[in-house]
Amino acid sequence: MSTNKRPTCPSCTRPTKLCLCTRFKNPILDNTISVTVLQHSLEKKHPLNSARIATLGLKNISLVHVSDVLNEAQFQIQCIQSNADVGQNGSVQKCEKIESLHVFESNGDLGRNDSVENGEKIGSFDMGLNDLSEKCEKIESLSFCDSNLDVGLNGLVENGEKMESLKPMDISFTIDKKGVIIKNYGFDKLLVDQCAIRNGFNVKKIRKANDGKCVKEFEINVGPGSLLLFPSEGSVGVEDIGFDVKNLIVLDGTWGKATRMYKENPWLKLLPHLKLDIDKMSLYAEVRRQPKAGYLSSIESIVYAMKAIGGEDVEKLDCLLDVFESMVVDQRRCKDEALNLVESNITSM
Repeated sequence: MSTNKRPTCPSCTRPTKLCLCTRFKNPILDNTISVTVLQHSLEKKHPLNSARIATLGLKNISLVHVSDVLNEAQFQIQCIQSNADVGQNGSVQKCEKIESLHVFESNGDLGRNDSVENGEKIGSFDMGLNDLSEKCEKIESLSFCDSNLDVGLNGLVENGEKMESLKPMDISFTIDKKGVIIKNYGFDKLLVDQCAIRNGFNVKKIRKANDGKCVKEFEINVGPGSLLLFPSEGSVGVEDIGFDVKNLIVLDGTWGKATRMYKENPWLKLLPHLKLDIDKMSLYAEVRRQPKAGYLSSIESIVYAMKAIGGEDVEKLDCLLDVFESMVVDQRRCKDEALNLVESNITSM
């Protein structure tokens, strides 16, 4: 039995004879609004995945693979401060030396004991020292402990007194396999008062694998002006956004997968949500199931959202839809040819 697979294009992953790469207009769209696609791990292998058209046709785009939470997953959020924030609202004016900074993880994969001069980074860890305290002459010990995906702030000490009211730069929470938050260190407060993330934030997901090991799945920088395209209860139309959109975040997967991703990534609730009021069937309709009108493919959602927000080359956005439509036509033709072949074989029997 032959095990040879038909040749595929390494860029678009389509069969060579159905390659999409030559169908794009050059140069590709240098989009002013960057796009971040959170793609379900099962969606990336689907032959009709439309996000690949966005990654091929847009210059400023990033693709992040997201898997289902099968055990537990921890999310670590670090708020980003601008230089203008230094010296205000609990930031550092003077921090001569921090004697000891410990980062522990129970499985032994992480462990550092270093000193920091003038609030500099320790290796690859930036603990956000600019938000520690005002006129901090000396902090004897600052410890972050991670035990079985349990990150907690043990407290800061200044002159032998615990600083209960200090707002940490790093926030974490853990969810179970049902998407329920079971451990919460500051995330609930961040949902209520989002001043700390006005300059953006960094989010890291660490999932617990079946063998018990902790694996970093992704780390994303979410800049100011970010907007999530998702029809939640609190989502608004384009006319009600009220700020300059700089980054569009899109969930890529079937509606069921996208909904699960949203539930299992509660940090998405920190973002303003955009809904598209489009009462039309997707081009996908003939080759892939859509729940109902208005449920579009990822590439259609991206294009229509960017058109609604404005500021992009409409002709090149339409080109992306043309490429998508041609992919759908290819698939429909292949299905028809396969069906005709089956019918022909049955007739000849």
